[in-house]
Amino acid sequence: MSYQLTYKKKKEILYVKVSGIRNFETVLSIIKDIQQICVNQSTCRVLVDVSGLEGHLKTMEAYDIPSTVFPKIREKRVIEKSAVVDLEESRKYFNFLENVAVNRSFNLRFFTNMEEATEWLGK
Repeated sequence: MSYQLTYKKKKEILYVKVSGIRNFETVLSIIKDIQQICVNQSTCRVLVDVSGLEGHLKTMEAYDIPSTVFPKIREKRVIEKSAVVDLEESRKYFNFLENVAVNRSFNLRFFTNMEEATEWLGK
């Protein structure tokens, strides 16, 4: 898996920045890493900046993540609210993943602006 992940906790929000290659295995690993960091940092709100990831998930991969991975996070009640910041040119990809997640009752939103994402997380 080729990615780099950095994080800092500010108030009650965990800020995560990820760069590298975006593929299904990498995204799964990133989610697991973030889940563990949230446990270690005692926080349940996370803002993830993935604008440094190259590539996009395939449609079925984007569908599978909320269906298979997110329920495990919900069961453990680790992450209650997530904002993801990505590039504008990735909108058609992240809109689909967001719709699938929201339809499954996950509190997840994608943004192209860090300030808007932070504001939404604070509500």
